[in-house]
Amino acid sequence: MKPRIVFVFFLFCLLGFVAIGKGEVHASIPSDISLFSHDKTIFSNKGLFIPSQQKVDHIVEFGSDVTLSGSVHEIIVVGGNLHITKTAHVGELVLVIGGKITQEPGAKVTDEVFHLSFDNQLANNLLITSSFLFGWWFFRLSVSLLLLLLPIITALVAKKHYIDSIVTKIRLDFKQIMWVGIAVSLLLLGIVSLLFISVIGIPLLFIVAMIIALFSILSLTAISVMIGEQILLTRGREKWLTVAIGSTIFASAINFPLIGGILLVGFHWLSLGFMTIWLWEKRFLLVKPKNKTPKE
Repeated sequence: MKPRIVFVFFLFCLLGFVAIGKGEVHASIPSDISLFSHDKTIFSNKGLFIPSQQKVDHIVEFGSDVTLSGSVHEIIVVGGNLHITKTAHVGELVLVIGGKITQEPGAKVTDEVFHLSFDNQLANNLLITSSFLFGWWFFRLSVSLLLLLLPIITALVAKKHYIDSIVTKIRLDFKQIMWVGIAVSLLLLGIVSLLFISVIGIPLLFIVAMIIALFSILSLTAISVMIGEQILLTRGREKWLTVAIGSTIFASAINFPLIGGILLVGFHWLSLGFMTIWLWEKRFLLVKPKNKTPKE
């Protein structure tokens, strides 16, 4: 049986068990076993015994053990043990999840036997792996939401001419900004290393990180404008709508393998270059000289 067919069948069995609930079947099965049977398909949750003279197409057991002495095409046991006696015959599939399989000599069992036992080591590995995957997925989702929402908020708060001036600056001096950003990124690696080893440098590192984050948001807004203006539907629209479309495209692109990493590195260089050039051009305005009063 193909794996896809096995999965579909198991999913069908699970949905059927949840949707149909409990019933009772009395033919050669103990009356204290709660199950549902239809078209030679048995769903059970309180233990099951199939005698040697009984033939069943499909068996699905949840949470209890199964003793099989008869014939069955497919049997699935979840959370219980499966004991196959010497008179049993399985035509196609045996799937046991979370339990054990015991087989007596003489039983005729198919080669398609799947056994998944949740011991402590496997449970820990599954927990660690699932936690890592969920954490990585949550991190990527958070980054994508930030890249989508921050430019829109900036476009709504900042003045239009200020954003346009940043876009014009990036377009005219794009190569220069990128080269400066690459040089500054290398320089920051050394500075960050020195700040980490000193207690006094940690607050300075926090201030530098806040400044870089501010210029990254401004650069991201400008990039979103440049991307959004390439869409014909945004022409003549409000600035925030153009930014929203551009940031959506950019946030979607970074989720692609390899391409997303290249875009993030390039964006990092661009924001650092823009920050450095802007601070250099405004250095005389940021540090105002003291006015000297003329002598009388």
